Amino acid sequence: MGRGAFELSNQPKDGHMSQPKTDEIGLYLVKGTAGGGRPGAPTLRFSLTVNAVTGAITGQGVITQALKPPSDKIPIVNIVGHVQSSAVGEYTKLFYLEGHGVESLPPPAIGTLTPPFTAQFAVNDGWNGKGGWTLGRDAVDNVMVNSG
Repeated sequence: MGRGAFELSNQPKDGHMSQPKTDEIGLYLVKGTAGGGRPGAPTLRFSLTVNAVTGAITGQGVITQALKPPSDKIPIVNIVGHVQSSAVGEYTKLFYLEGHGVESLPPPAIGTLTPPFTAQFAVNDGWNGKGGWTLGRDAVDNVMVNSG
C-alpha cells in the first residue's frame, strides 16, 4: 500500500499484529482480551482502531462475567484513548482507554446506567501484557492482556 493510503489491518501476512510506524499514515486494528484468569472473574474483550501516527485509539468492548442477565454482558461504548512507546521492562507500549458501560437495570426496574470505564495496560509488541480497568466503582487489577 502506497504512502498516504488508508490501511485497516488486523493481522498481516506474517501472522503478527500490526505495529505503529511513524513514517506511514494509516490505521490498524487491535483485538484482545483482558482478565478472565479465574472461574467467574470478569473478562474484557476489546476491538480498537489505532492511528499509527498519533497513537489515538477509538473502539468498543464488552465485559462478560458468570452472572445472572442482564449483568452478564456489559457493552463498553465510545472508547477513546492513546498508546505511547515505553521502556518499562519487557513492555514496549502503554495504553489507556476511557469510555462508558451500558448496564440495563433488571426488571421490574426500567432504565439504563452508563458508568464510566477506564483502563490502563502495558503490553509488548504483540499486544500481550498486563493491566487493569474500572467500571463505575468496580476495579479489576493486575490481569493478563492477550491479543487476538
